[in-house]
Amino acid sequence: SSMARNKFDVDEDLNEEFNIHTVRRLLRYLRPYRLQVSAAVALMVAASFAGLLPPYLIKLALDQAIPAKDVPYLVLLAGLILATVAIGALALFLRIRVMTGIGQNVIHALRSDIFSHLQHLPMKYFGKTPTGELIQRCTGDVETVRKFATMQVTESIRLATIFIGAFIMMYMVNTTYAFIAIMLFPIMITASFFFFR
Repeated sequence: SSMARNKFDVDEDLNEEFNIHTVRRLLRYLRPYRLQVSAAVALMVAASFAGLLPPYLIKLALDQAIPAKDVPYLVLLAGLILATVAIGALALFLRIRVMTGIGQNVIHALRSDIFSHLQHLPMKYFGKTPTGELIQRCTGDVETVRKFATMQVTESIRLATIFIGAFIMMYMVNTTYAFIAIMLFPIMITASFFFFR
C-alpha cells in the first residue's frame, strides 16, 4: 500500500524532522482538487489585495479630497472603500466554503487509505500497538494533515500575497520607506530562523 513507508514492526519516528518528501506525500491528496484549490487561491489573493486597498484610499481622502473640499471625490472614495471591504468579505467567505469542502474530501481519502492499510497489517502489529495510538493516528493525526493541506498551504500563499501587496502600496506612498522596509526583511527572516530552530 502507498501508506506503508516502513515495515509493520518498525513504527514511525514521531520526532522525525518535517521534510519536502513528506510535504509531497501529503499534497498528492490535493491533486484531484486542483481546480478548487486554484479557485481558493485566487479568492484568497483577491481578499488580501482588497484588505490592502482601504488604507491607500483613506490616504487619498486625507491628502486630496478633504483639503480640496471635493465632496464628489470623497463620496467616490468612500464608496470604493465600502466596495473593497465587501469584495474582501465575500472572497473570504467563498474561500472558506471551497476549502472546507476540499478538507472534507481530503479527510475521506486519507482515512480510506489508512483503513485499507490497516486491513493488510498482520495481527502481530495490533498486538504490540496500543489501541489509543491507533485511534490517535486515525483521528487526531488525520485532522492535523487536513489542516496542513487545506489551511497552512493557502495561508503561506496569503502571507506572501500580503507581503508583496504591502510593498507595492508602500512604494506608491513613499519609495524610500518601502526600500528600507524591504532591506530589513532578510534580517527578520534570519532572526526568526535562529529563534524557531
